[in-house]
Amino acid sequence: MNSPKNAHFKKSSGAVTEPDQGGGRGGSNNSVMYALSRDPETIFTYWEIDPLALTRLRKRMEVSAFERSKRALRLLDVSDIHYNGSNAWQTEDIEIPDSASSYYVRVPEQGRTYMLEYGVIDAGGAFFKIVRSNSCLTPRKGVSDQQDKAWSAVHSDKLIRASTDAMNGDIDASQSLDAFITGLGSGAVSGGIA
Repeated sequence: MNSPKNAHFKKSSGAVTEPDQGGGRGGSNNSVMYALSRDPETIFTYWEIDPLALTRLRKRMEVSAFERSKRALRLLDVSDIHYNGSNAWQTEDIEIPDSASSYYVRVPEQGRTYMLEYGVIDAGGAFFKIVRSNSCLTPRKGVSDQQDKAWSAVHSDKLIRASTDAMNGDIDASQSLDAFITGLGSGAVSGGIA
């Protein structure tokens, strides 16, 4: 699994050419691609490419052009938009080894939503997409500004002792356990959500 050391996020120069998505002669593209946020600066992506999708693309590009093309990922910034295939804020093409089936991609900005596409770039710089991933939101660095409910510690030793005694048939322990659990919901007992 590789990652570019100093990739710069810039608008890709090549046009996007959509693959034959099925119906009629070409059949369907059963390729899949997934993107997962690893941390604020990195997305992990993995994919499986349908061999028939590569065969169809090889025919569309002409065999010699396909053989000279380079495998690539296209990083798309799709923050705050409904991506329609051409309206990404920014894109970046990242050349990858032909044998790769997963990759760590460094993103230029934290707290943004990205998609990735797997495809090939021909000698003229045109990008031929084979498959697109899901969208993936990268977190911001630092402590969250979201305020969750405060949690406090449950007295687990009391809970374990009462449940053990109740399981052994101690009626007082059973009633004590019921009171303890009821108290958790009311906030009367220290523990649970405050």
